Amino acid sequence: MVAKRLQRKEHATKEDMLPFCRSTVMAVSFRDSFMAALRKRGDPLHWKLNFVPCYLYEYEHAGSTCYFVGEQKLDGDFIKFNNNAGWKNEDPKYSGISEFMQAFSHFTFIQSGSLYMVVDLQGTVDSGTLLLTDPQVISQKKAGEKSPFGHGDLGPVGFKYFMSNHSCGPTCRLLQLQQGFDSLLLSLDPGSLRRAERRSGPGGVIRPLQSASATVHRQRGGTCYANAVATIVRAAESRIIGRRVCPHSSMVDEIVKVHGSSGGDPERVLRLLCPGKCLRFRKLDVEGMLECIKNDRPVLWSFWLCDAEWDEFSAFFRRSPRGVLSRLFKSELRVGSSRIGHACVIESCQGRDLQCKNSWGSNFAADGRFHVDVALVSSPMLASTFIDVYYLEADLRDEDRAAYERAQRWLLNGLR
Repeated sequence: MVAKRLQRKEHATKEDMLPFCRSTVMAVSFRDSFMAALRKRGDPLHWKLNFVPCYLYEYEHAGSTCYFVGEQKLDGDFIKFNNNAGWKNEDPKYSGISEFMQAFSHFTFIQSGSLYMVVDLQGTVDSGTLLLTDPQVISQKKAGEKSPFGHGDLGPVGFKYFMSNHSCGPTCRLLQLQQGFDSLLLSLDPGSLRRAERRSGPGGVIRPLQSASATVHRQRGGTCYANAVATIVRAAESRIIGRRVCPHSSMVDEIVKVHGSSGGDPERVLRLLCPGKCLRFRKLDVEGMLECIKNDRPVLWSFWLCDAEWDEFSAFFRRSPRGVLSRLFKSELRVGSSRIGHACVIESCQGRDLQCKNSWGSNFAADGRFHVDVALVSSPMLASTFIDVYYLEADLRDEDRAAYERAQRWLLNGLR
């Protein structure tokens, strides 16, 4: 048996130590579901997964009741497979086991309806049995809110850190977890996000966190408007726990079937599309757009350029795929020229740098994404329009409410 105390507090209270027990209880509950899902899919179960029980002990010290936790002592080589900030074990010696462990963390996120994720997986391996200890649960806690799972719960930022460094392998594909990536489109408290980003890497390097789908699509014909609408509508739906979101390509096809492949008006599309999905949309000014982006909500951006400006736009990103376009010098040629509209999605903002997801395939600019300065999108010459898609609780369907209630009941059962 191994006794565990807090480094910062030798004689801890019950509330200090209960987070360890809660995380273990939830991890065990997920373990049972995970192994059952693998058996149902016909997996030969090369590894058996177990978490050592966590016991809470009390003792008296200086007239007060104090607590510590005790666990079984693990023999053998101790291996860490991932942590709560996106790191994962990439040692080739453990590649198969590590993939299995990353799939378990991914499974916990999907199984809980995007409410929780079990990470900080570590322990020993003995004849195909993984015996793990001291897991950490990440939850949907808000910034500044005390978590029942302790200080290691980074909140929704922890979900994004995991997924930013996760690639689905055989186990994820067997359980069809890869389709759950879009559930990461969560609304984050901007203060929490900025604080977590500052901790994310050496030298103040900020890890890119994308609010829209990570996949870059290639439009067919004049369907940029349909791709942009599909991206922000699916992002809004994915913020609704339990909502089944149709694939991007299917939504684009539905939109194009009604509105055509030779261009379209995003506002007109949204007026028809949003009510059936219990969603709303609103036009934003530049300040409103920036506030949405800082809250990790993608925004549709439509703008207009003349032929000369489009030539300059394309040439800039051919020369500097990762550059930030701040000005179009050929705007003086606009007078008397016809204009061509385009729609894309603004995903993130760092300072004045806006990252945009385009629909021209991954060969354009930086893997299909480009960067522009706030000053450019604010220019009246571009006639920019910004649109946010959102929902109100009062608009939700009965099945949405039922899915949320099921997730809450699942949590309560897991902690009993």
